[in-house]
Amino acid sequence: MEIVKLLKDDFDRIPIYWVKEPGSGPSIMMPRSWVEGDTSIQFAVCDLSEIPHHLRYPGSSEPVCVQITNEDAKVSAFYFATKGRLQEIMKHYNAPPANSTLPSYFYETVTTNREWQVLALVGYKKERL
Repeated sequence: MEIVKLLKDDFDRIPIYWVKEPGSGPSIMMPRSWVEGDTSIQFAVCDLSEIPHHLRYPGSSEPVCVQITNEDAKVSAFYFATKGRLQEIMKHYNAPPANSTLPSYFYETVTTNREWQVLALVGYKKERL
């Protein structure tokens, strides 16, 4: 894995890393707090049946799945991008879940070609080690 720090100002202003598979693999935004300490990050094949339906955001990009492991737990998460406003995404994820507690999630709003886009990382399963 490569940890990419794009612009110093962005890195200092927003506490994120960009985690990238070497070569032409995907890169995803990840909060620094999720990867501090002795942490292993692995990209994984997404099995959509594993992701609770109520956590998938309608109209979003194809998810990129990742597993984050530290000394305490293994977190399964997925990353996606979607057009729209942050408030719409927050409303979706703050709705009561169908049958479980809400997951961990992290958002960032960016503009691309003058259009709002939200990047999101959603942790949907956590296993204690």
